[in-house]
Amino acid sequence: MKDVEKMTMSQIIEEFAKLTGKTVMKFATRGAAERRLLKAREEVQPVEAKAHGSIARIKKLKMSWRDPEVAAARSVKQRVMAALEDEPMVEYKSVTAAFVALGLPLSRHIKFRGELKKKGKLAFKTSDATYPFAIVKKK
Repeated sequence: MKDVEKMTMSQIIEEFAKLTGKTVMKFATRGAAERRLLKAREEVQPVEAKAHGSIARIKKLKMSWRDPEVAAARSVKQRVMAALEDEPMVEYKSVTAAFVALGLPLSRHIKFRGELKKKGKLAFKTSDATYPFAIVKKK
């Protein structure tokens, strides 16, 4: 990375926009521009080098949303079909909505949703029942 003190204001503005996704026409002062660019660079640096555990995951996740392709993929909502064992399948707007409607434990829906997305069809098992789930294909 180029030394901030040796960069022109237009270079600082351009790099700041790339790192943050924010459009800035100008900064109040050169000092403010340098401080904000350095702070943006710190946030983008590999999280593993700065933090540990859940803080690192949160920061990494937050930064990943700045990638338009990642944001678009994460924003896609997939409808699901689910039911109690031998009952007819019902369509729900999300895995969360199905868990709520079927009275399943919400604490387990995120992990289950990830597995369901990978496999397309999956059964959620409780101690007394099995609930088949399937991703609804877009038409």
